[in-house]
Amino acid sequence: MNSMHRHRLAGISAALAAGVLAVTGCSAGDSATGGTGTRVAPALEPAYAAAKIRTLPIEEYVLSSAEYVKIMKARVRLDARCMSDFGFTAFASPDVPQADPRDSFTADRYGVEDAVQAAQYGYHPSPAVRAFAEAAPEPSLPADQELVLTGLAAERSGTTALRAAPRSFKGKAIPAGGCVGQSTRHLTGGSDELYPDLPQDINAQSYFKAKEDPRVRDVFAAWSTCMKDKGFTYSDPMQANDDPRFALPTASPAEIATATADVACKISTDLVGVWFRTEAEIQESLIGAKQTKLAPMKETKQAALVNASTVLAGN
Repeated sequence: MNSMHRHRLAGISAALAAGVLAVTGCSAGDSATGGTGTRVAPALEPAYAAAKIRTLPIEEYVLSSAEYVKIMKARVRLDARCMSDFGFTAFASPDVPQADPRDSFTADRYGVEDAVQAAQYGYHPSPAVRAFAEAAPEPSLPADQELVLTGLAAERSGTTALRAAPRSFKGKAIPAGGCVGQSTRHLTGGSDELYPDLPQDINAQSYFKAKEDPRVRDVFAAWSTCMKDKGFTYSDPMQANDDPRFALPTASPAEIATATADVACKISTDLVGVWFRTEAEIQESLIGAKQTKLAPMKETKQAALVNASTVLAGN
């Protein structure tokens, strides 16, 4: 699979990408934002409708793509207010990234599963998903804005070391973590962690544990037999998904034929159903073992969503 699509755990949550997008950058709005500063999300692609009804237990503790966008819209509004307090009245908040057009935590998590999608794109992403994955990075900020926004000094030229950041700007104390830190604490009710690692770790662990579970290995074997009967030799769906022959800009006829057979064999063996149910069971166990730590993270998520609504309502 190409690096943008095949080697990602597509359902491992928008919050994984969110952490990268949570800090700096400014840009003027463009036509894609409709003049609102928020990129317009495409409608849910029909290929992912079935995946949308599947819910993994860890979803209670992580932000969906739509929830992330909501919180980011609120956070950039708070950032702009904070920056204005430091004299940056013309500070241009970064565009909020669009929501993932798949709009489902488990879409693509178990590989391609829609016959129409396979027939059109093979294992490649659709144009809407490609646009989402290839969102342009935000431009760098001037050093003084970077300092106030993040609380960090600019990197030294030619090194990766950060110099000690001043704690004030023009006599005004910079909040811990800069304006981003202040905005995050406002939304979460005091926590600096909007995207904690533990839920993400559980989400990744469960995926790989499920792949090695005997129930999933058995259904992989049944799928492999089905594929062999159709003329394709793969031990499991990810091997087909990652076939180096398909690392091309667009799907070849061979890739489309493989993906089409893949979907048919997934359906006949109930591969996705078995894999999903097994992973959900594993997640329940992992969550139960860490419930004491996870409970406040769930509360933080819920508080952030409530507070984001308040900010966006203009309060």
